[in-house]
Amino acid sequence: MKRSIGLLLMMGALAGCVGKGGSTSATNPQPTPALTSATNCDPFGEFVDGELSYNNDAWGLSNLLPGQTYSQCVIRSVTPQNRYQYSFNWNWPTNPKAAGIFAYPNVMYGLNPNWHGHASSTSKLPLQVSQLKGLTASAEVNLTSTGSYDLAYDLFFTTHASDTENNVIKSEIMVWLDYKNMNPAWWPSVGQVTIGNMLFDVYASTTFQAQTTPPSSPRAFIVFAPHQIPVYAGTIDLKAMIDYCVQRGLIDPANYLSMVSLGAEIATQDGGFGQMTINQFAVNIK
Repeated sequence: MKRSIGLLLMMGALAGCVGKGGSTSATNPQPTPALTSATNCDPFGEFVDGELSYNNDAWGLSNLLPGQTYSQCVIRSVTPQNRYQYSFNWNWPTNPKAAGIFAYPNVMYGLNPNWHGHASSTSKLPLQVSQLKGLTASAEVNLTSTGSYDLAYDLFFTTHASDTENNVIKSEIMVWLDYKNMNPAWWPSVGQVTIGNMLFDVYASTTFQAQTTPPSSPRAFIVFAPHQIPVYAGTIDLKAMIDYCVQRGLIDPANYLSMVSLGAEIATQDGGFGQMTINQFAVNIK
């Protein structure tokens, strides 16, 4: 898979001060910090840039067979325009017996409820669903990949607004923007819905358990699959999807939206190799 992620960085500006006599003076401009390229290949290695976290999130390492090896890295590079750009590359083996996920390299906004001890990347999340007035996500993605994968937004909904031991994931929405050798019809069909100018098939399970050790508590798991794929650029109204799920009892409005992420799930049945670069990613909350 391939995606490139481009972020604009806020640069320092001239600072002004007003004296007693009303005159204005400007301090000397501060030198712009030098940007540095770097690579992080730790299973949960990340780069934090403002309110975004770019993370390898190789949470399915237990699906490797004895003796199997893999590689996956998140790469921070510097563009000719002197901006940071983030990408991922990976090479995973195959374990058809596991029927699970090796990793979800992604860019994340908010609080990942699976990572205890982490703070939210933004003061806007978690937010109670009943208080959510609007939510859109915009992205532009390039991607190349072999093997089995999906490219998806992922949203978690939890019982609490803080990272506590009794915080439980109650619902999860995924929006599959692209997929290969993966099938959203693995879960029961809920129906179809048009959001914006896109028609989605919707699938859901109310007893889904993530393949973690130990297994997660049962949750509602919802997949929105567009009729036409891939969708590598554009804006999606995530609030409309949440409303659809609330109306069908799949999300409790008293629960909290904890995070919004965009990444690639790499499946165990045919891991493969790929590269992902996200040229643009933004979340707008009201």
